[in-house]
Amino acid sequence: MPRVAYITCDSPEWHDIAQRMLHRADWRPVYWICEPRVQEALASRFPGVITHSRYDAYHLVSPPALQQLPLEPLDEPFLHDMAEVQTIALKMMDVMDSVDAFDFNARRRHFHQRLQYWRAVLTVTRPDLCVFAFSGHAIYDYVVYELCRYYGLRTIMFETTFNWALYLAMEDPLVGSGEIRDTYAELLRRDDGSDVTLSPFCEAYLARLRGSYGGALPWYMRQQFADFPQEIASTMYTGEDRRQGETAGRAETGVGPRRRWTDRLDVRKYFRR
Repeated sequence: MPRVAYITCDSPEWHDIAQRMLHRADWRPVYWICEPRVQEALASRFPGVITHSRYDAYHLVSPPALQQLPLEPLDEPFLHDMAEVQTIALKMMDVMDSVDAFDFNARRRHFHQRLQYWRAVLTVTRPDLCVFAFSGHAIYDYVVYELCRYYGLRTIMFETTFNWALYLAMEDPLVGSGEIRDTYAELLRRDDGSDVTLSPFCEAYLARLRGSYGGALPWYMRQQFADFPQEIASTMYTGEDRRQGETAGRAETGVGPRRRWTDRLDVRKYFRR
């Protein structure tokens, strides 16, 4: 009976999928990161499963069943093996640093805390398989994936497409769907140079991509920009070094006092509506 951990599988259809896999393949859910509102329903449907609010998981707040986690020190050989994972995770943290206040040491500490915590969670829950609704991108779920890979635990995750009714399974987010690769290779092999006819749905998608960036922006990013204060939204994903921009002009013109880097630590102004 495989022990299965479901990572951020929030939507109701995942409950049905887990039930179906329990009947078909004897997959027993033992751990589930989910929205708080579905914790009670999951516990009722799958007795014995440990449910973990995904907001608590993000902040390393343990559910009652995981209060006594064996948090072991991270030794040098293990950290050496995790060096590439750390590099990727620290880069992923760029989206958490819209005001340039999340420095290298703070990011590394953030990563080490999650590495230690999630290693302990896997040790206690002992899953044979981890199912991810999508590839890890919130640091904690990416760390869980990499720990699974390190310890030889099988992972299954799903790759979304521009058609929200179509999902493709994959085991490695850096490789992607083998089904897509194989199908694409076969299409290239059979290509005779003739024109390809796309469905109206695909044509509309391509037209949107060829238009303005605002028109191609996914719905969830539109919502993020709408919810963020304008001062922060205007600086996200620009790739600019705003620290230089705050001081360079004053140094060249001599107008106004030169700002100190510590002035950036007061971020309250960015949250004024």
